[in-house]
Amino acid sequence: MTNSIYSKKEYISFVGKSYAYKGFKFYFLGSNDNLCSENCKFYNTCMKNLEPEKVYEVIESMLIEHNCPMNYHLEPMVLVKLIESKYIVAIESRKAFEGSSIIYEPLHCSKSDYENCAYKKYCAPKLGLKVHQKLKILKIIEKIGKVNCKRNLTLIEIEKI
Repeated sequence: MTNSIYSKKEYISFVGKSYAYKGFKFYFLGSNDNLCSENCKFYNTCMKNLEPEKVYEVIESMLIEHNCPMNYHLEPMVLVKLIESKYIVAIESRKAFEGSSIIYEPLHCSKSDYENCAYKKYCAPKLGLKVHQKLKILKIIEKIGKVNCKRNLTLIEIEKI
């Protein structure tokens, strides 16, 4: 676990071969002892060093392949470098200041507003984010504005603190 040009903590783990490409993201639920036990020789690298309930992103495939001795991976597994993924969410514009910290509160819109909204995937709770979690605003991506949203929202890129 090192730091690189990504300036975030890096992790080494295995993913299935078809997922071992830069930019692939996955939600890690945690290890499943019924499918992969601590007796596996790859357990520490594959499972133990990842934290449950986080979204990880592949930043590099190291082209080292192994067959999974526990058949957890149904295809050859490949060693990869990961970082915890950044998130994009919508918040009220009055709270959107780069570099500031916020407490995450998912937005709740009326059903009619939500059904016709092009931005709805950014308003609902995200995998890996918890209500009342402290987040840092890394970048303002787009001010949605009142023309596209009655709530005058801004899309932001955030990371967990």
